[in-house]
Amino acid sequence: MQVDRSVQRAYLQDALKGWAGSAPTRIAVWACQPFSEQRLLDQAAVLAEGLRNAQGRWGLVVAPHPAQDAKTLSYLLHAMGDVAVTLIDSEVGARGCLAGADALITSSSTCGIEAVLLDVPVLELALPTTRTLQLADYRAAQRCESSLDIAQSLTRIDTTPEAGRVPMASRESICHWDGRSADAVADIITRSLSDGTALHH
Repeated sequence: MQVDRSVQRAYLQDALKGWAGSAPTRIAVWACQPFSEQRLLDQAAVLAEGLRNAQGRWGLVVAPHPAQDAKTLSYLLHAMGDVAVTLIDSEVGARGCLAGADALITSSSTCGIEAVLLDVPVLELALPTTRTLQLADYRAAQRCESSLDIAQSLTRIDTTPEAGRVPMASRESICHWDGRSADAVADIITRSLSDGTALHH
């Protein structure tokens, strides 16, 4: 998977500078999904509290799902309060910029799988009634059930970058490198769908 990390990093920094006035040292991308407004607000509140309490200067880039109109999500920026946050266009989305991030936050976006392959730490947002891809079960993501979990995970990434790296065995358990990667990904997605998981991206 060939990507230009520096270009995507610059894009994220410019996006935050344009909205928040400055580019934080650390950047997390939230792979937003087409949930109800209240559900997204609940997730935003947890993320905002976690970002505030995390060690390091963190900023958040809200990346809409292709099915979402970024213009209708401006309320999420206000919900973040004093957190450095910006909203990017849905045509870019998480897939178009995650390689430049220090962390990807998602519940069940398949961008989480791409982040694993790119060695970008994944925080799996597992709030009550929220289904995930269960990447954390494969030790390929950090399971976050609260703002405290978010803060602790981001702090680990800031202070010990290697702590967010996914073990090779975990990566191979999700997407094998022997030519069966498509089958491996399809198997995970199929099992998630059979459990009633709503997948996006």
